[in-house]
Parts: sequence; structure tokens; C-alpha cells
Amino acid sequence: MFQITEKNDSNTLLNQCVISHSEMDFEAIVYPNLGATLQQLKYGKVSLIAGISKDTEGLASYSTGYNSSFLFPFPNRIAKGNYTFGNTSYQLECNENGRENAIHGCIDHASFTVQSKECTQEHATITFRYKHREKVQGFPFEFDCFIRYRFSKSELLIAVSVTNTDAVSFPYGFGWHPYFLLDNFDDTILSFDGDSQIDCDDTMIPVGRSKHGLASSFPLENHQFDTGFVQKTSVSSLETKNYKMTLSSAANFEAYLQVYTPSDHRSIAIEPMTCIADSFNNKTGLRVLEPKKTVTWDLKMDLLIK
Repeated sequence: MFQITEKNDSNTLLNQCVISHSEMDFEAIVYPNLGATLQQLKYGKVSLIAGISKDTEGLASYSTGYNSSFLFPFPNRIAKGNYTFGNTSYQLECNENGRENAIHGCIDHASFTVQSKECTQEHATITFRYKHREKVQGFPFEFDCFIRYRFSKSELLIAVSVTNTDAVSFPYGFGWHPYFLLDNFDDTILSFDGDSQIDCDDTMIPVGRSKHGLASSFPLENHQFDTGFVQKTSVSSLETKNYKMTLSSAANFEAYLQVYTPSDHRSIAIEPMTCIADSFNNKTGLRVLEPKKTVTWDLKMDLLIK
């Protein structure tokens, strides 16, 4: 049977929720006070997620790598952190290392609490809640965020829900930033549909689109990415010697994909997004959430362990 164990640390940022199943030799670890992020997903000897270590070095790497962060109210970047919404100009904190951009929203370090949990022989479900009441520079809006994980033998379901608890509307988009471990970079097969990529300037802000010329399925050999792609559907997949992972997201949103290959070639970030970089300005994929309304973005990861 699945079990959920909450483990506290002297540094509360390193508190963990451990989801396990001894018969399946399964373990997943979520850090509630680091944005309820998934930092481990392990089936037997096969680890899929490149997460952080449980120490100060891990916290430092998380602040630059955004391992498994949920990206809200915007994924990717906002050029120089400024935008206009509802005839009002806003200035976000420019927090991207080496560039004068705002990056990845404001819930990556949010402290979530466990709202509910359920365990059966077949699955474990745990829901986290965060009440955003802080008037963040450049995004002075209030909302509640819920992140629900449902783990089973062959799939992971994630639902990210946001309720606008403010008296005014606000702009938003969603993203997720997982890194997947690779046993052999060159031989790993990446697949996704869509023939267009987002072209960016030297500050990684979109300036147009072009045809990327990649096959729908190809080995990573000789490829380096920090690239956004336009998808026809939200489906992408990654196949290594040890596992195949297929990732898809809710059909009620536009589908974009950011792919990033770290220089060490030990992992790859495959980041589904509902809008592109600088969406608060270019409006591509941007949505508006009205007061007292709730929106949910669903993600599904199908898993085959070889």
C-alpha cells in the first residue's frame, strides 16, 4: 500500500513529504516549502527526476535551476520585468542571473501546506495549498494555489489550480520546470509535434518564429537547446535505455514547450507552458483570471520502466 510520510528538518525549506510503496519499490519526494516541488521520482533502481540534494548546496542549486518548479503567474521571462495591464504599468523584480529580466513567476519558493492526502494499494494522492497574500513587487494580486499529485504504478497526474481571491482581474500563464535524468545523452530520443520554434534575441526575449527543421522524433546527439517550441498538441516524450516518459497537458490551454539541455548532459529540462516568454507583453497564450474565478491546469506523465 502507498504511504505518505511528512519529515521535518531544522531548516524548514528542506521539509519533505515522502510518498512510498514498499512492494513497488517506489519513492517520490515533494518539498512543500520550495513551491511543493517534486524533487525525486524513483521506481526501483530507476530515478527519473533530477532533483536537489537535501542541504544548503541543494537550496543554492534550486535557486538557479528551478528544479521541478511550478511557474505562475508567468513561465520563462518578462523583458526587463515591466509590463502594462489594465492601463497600469508594473515593474517586477529583475531576478534572472546575468540578464535584466524577471523569470518564472512568484511561487517557486512559496510555502505550501498539506491540505489532504489519501493512500490506497493502487495510488497515493496529496494536495498542497498556498495562500498568496503578499503584495509582490510588480504583481500585487491575491490568489490561492492548489497543487495536487496523484501517483500510481504507471502514471503521475498533476493538477495546478489557482483561485483569484482579489477584487480585480490579473494576467497569468502556467509552466512546469522538471529535469529528467539521462543515462546516455546521445542515445536519448526526444519527441514532440509542431514544426515552429520561438526565435529570441540575446536576452532570450521572443522576436518571432521560424521552422526548426527537426524530425518529430530524434536522438539528442549533437543537439543543444534553450529553445521554445510551438506545439500542435501538448504531447512530448523522452525515451532512454531505462524508461520512457510521455508528458501531456490540458487541452483547454495553448501548448508550448521549452527544452533546455544543461552542459553536463546528465539531464534535460522539458518544460510544458501555456504561453511563451514575455507573454505579459506579447500576449501570446496569455489568459486573464477574473475575481473569485478558479482555473486548473492538468498535467499527465505516462511512465514505462524498462
